[in-house]
Amino acid sequence: MLRAIAELGWDPAGLVVADGFAARLFGMTVRAPCRGAGTPVVMCLPRTRSVHTCFMRYALDIAFADRAGHVIRLHKGVAPWRVVSCRTAAFTLERATAVDTATGFPKKEENGVDRFSGFGILNELSFAADLAR
Repeated sequence: MLRAIAELGWDPAGLVVADGFAARLFGMTVRAPCRGAGTPVVMCLPRTRSVHTCFMRYALDIAFADRAGHVIRLHKGVAPWRVVSCRTAAFTLERATAVDTATGFPKKEENGVDRFSGFGILNELSFAADLAR
């Protein structure tokens, strides 16, 4: 796990290993994206080849790694209500995309709109409507 975190440049990180059923089910949904000192939380899901971002309030960077800890696939900025997978992965790492260390929450886009807050498709539809205006 630590090798993959180093390869990704996600160090320093507050590593959380989701071994139990509840931790795996809820994942990053119930966790703040940063710890108190502004250190980003990286969640490791052992024996996981597919993850979802249902009920997330922000986008995730999701990395799949092999048994040796080498990153084999990286998905950046995965929006809520998505599923990503990698058949050959031994474990998965995930963290919030572009966390603002001052607030501990994901950064807003340049225009001040947080595209990924709230629940998935409704926000994407409203974001698309804003772009159309």
